[in-house]
Amino acid sequence: MMSTTSTSFQLKAESRKVEGGSSSKRLRKQGRLPAVVYGQGIDSISLSVDAREIINYVRSKGLTDVVHLVVDGKKPIPVMIKDVQRQDEKWQHLDLIKVDKNKPIKVRVPLEYIGTAPGTKSGGILDIQETSVEVEGLPDHIPTSIEIDVSSLDISEKLLVKDVSWPKKVSLFTQEDIILASVVLPSKLEANDEVISQDVDQETDTTS
Repeated sequence: MMSTTSTSFQLKAESRKVEGGSSSKRLRKQGRLPAVVYGQGIDSISLSVDAREIINYVRSKGLTDVVHLVVDGKKPIPVMIKDVQRQDEKWQHLDLIKVDKNKPIKVRVPLEYIGTAPGTKSGGILDIQETSVEVEGLPDHIPTSIEIDVSSLDISEKLLVKDVSWPKKVSLFTQEDIILASVVLPSKLEANDEVISQDVDQETDTTS
């Protein structure tokens, strides 16, 4: 399982006035990403950060690291990324939350599936149903990602939350009977997709 340690990375930010969508669009054209920081002990502050800098950092370190936010050259604020708003995979807005390294925080951590399920060598398809789980722990103990080994899964077998050994320094807030992944025959996967499609169509009919 992968974990993270505290980082000395400083994210420089500039405070900004909220002037509507046109202002945010102009910032993005300039290579800046609109953002906001909030949390215990501070007023909500609208910001802009260098888009390339934060995106490259997240690609390298993930979303769960603690970073030091420097607003207008002032004292660094320890923060974590709370939410990234995207449109067509392009980052549009960033939510940052101030954290206390001595107080637990609840966040979603991405799952990284590793290994080769034997069932896939017999015609089965690995069906991943969960891509993240919710955990709570001290900021420096939050994993960057959690590895899930699927190398024991044969056809018709499934891996539940309770089947996985989770990091000991965090508490899991995901139900134990939730299916993380399974190996199914192509026909069953197609049938499940068809049922989901029918359900969506029915919901659309009832709301139109």
